[in-house]
Amino acid sequence: MSATAQISLQDYLETEFEDRAPEFVDGELVERPMTSFQHGETLIAFGALLRGAGKEHSLFVSGEAGMRVSPDRVRIPDVAVFQGARPTSRYPEHPPLLIVEIRSPSDTLKVLRQRIREFLDWGVRHIWLADPETRELFIVTASDIRQVPALELPDYGLRITPDDVF
Repeated sequence: MSATAQISLQDYLETEFEDRAPEFVDGELVERPMTSFQHGETLIAFGALLRGAGKEHSLFVSGEAGMRVSPDRVRIPDVAVFQGARPTSRYPEHPPLLIVEIRSPSDTLKVLRQRIREFLDWGVRHIWLADPETRELFIVTASDIRQVPALELPDYGLRITPDDVF
């Protein structure tokens, strides 16, 4: 069994990590799963598509940025889309309109559900899940995770199919 070091939120927020930044959960640093080439490729594809739509609709897109989902948690979604004013703080404390999570080969359903629950509790209105391995897209709500043929935000004229991102 490995020991877990405790760290303050302030120390976490002021630390520049050399490698892939961990998340901060209840005073502990939580490593994020190693990603694959397909994961990175999918992240870039979503970012480009969402950024393109964003210019017309005042949407601001960020990849792998820390978000303060609660006073004692900083999560790092794969892609976050903010509407309206561009966030000015280093770690946004207000929920984005949309979060896209891209499943890594080592992600477990339990961990994904916990992260998604935190995003929903924080007030994120739209959560999408993409699985590069199976080329499947999902919409996530408080009650279920549902596979869909396309991810849509009709108010923004946005429709993304598997062929667009995989």
